[in-house]
Amino acid sequence: GAKAPGNYVLGPEDEITISIFGSSYFQNTFQVNEYGILNLGSQFGHVKIKGMRFKNVEKLLRARFARGFDLSKNTFDLNLSYGRKISVNIVGEVNNPGTYELSSLNSAFHALIAAGGPTEKGSLRNVLVYRAGDIIETIDFYQFFTKPEGFKTTYLQDGDFVMVSGVRNLVSMSGAFKKAMSYETLQDESIQDLIDLSGGFSADAYDKKIQIFRNEDQKKIIIDVESKDFSITNLKDGDSVRANPKDGDLEEYVTVKGAFAQPG
Repeated sequence: GAKAPGNYVLGPEDEITISIFGSSYFQNTFQVNEYGILNLGSQFGHVKIKGMRFKNVEKLLRARFARGFDLSKNTFDLNLSYGRKISVNIVGEVNNPGTYELSSLNSAFHALIAAGGPTEKGSLRNVLVYRAGDIIETIDFYQFFTKPEGFKTTYLQDGDFVMVSGVRNLVSMSGAFKKAMSYETLQDESIQDLIDLSGGFSADAYDKKIQIFRNEDQKKIIIDVESKDFSITNLKDGDSVRANPKDGDLEEYVTVKGAFAQPG
């Protein structure tokens, strides 16, 4: 058994184990029946827990067992000994779309892994979870990569659909960034957001100015952006952003102003 996360919603076929130890000893495993009810035996009766979160079930059961045990002298412990199986449909830009049987202790993140991850065209910034035809969650997995400790997603339920759409805006980074690679950007994201995603400038970067290489009207233009404008300058699909090192051919770049079809 394992401690289920506090926000896990218990349902039929889940099995929980109640342990009480100290001056007394009690241990038993109970299964949630198809109506979402736990039968705790003749002494403690029936408890309806359908749709309740694990942390609330723990409080409820603690109060129920306090009728028969002195919990000031005993430790009360509740664990999930078996998580029910659910069927989840994973569709869109994933390597192996289909229906997967997973433990109910899984989120869209685990479902994506089960389906072999997104394809090269798959978006990680707009993963949708549908339940009974409604979108119940929109997940931006970049938040998980940049701030894993604060990242939370809901647990999947039987019959859910996880939909991975295609990438809309892809921007590449080169030069003096800590992680210079291609990133998917959202429509309202600025250069500063992109710099944050990449972990920031590398130690040798000239960080007062960056350049955007953009295809526009069948011409390639270069746009110089100074640091004061990083947070108000948005990016377009296909842009390439470059940061130059401090000791690079800086003079050439500093003198380029505005957009030129033929950069000098």
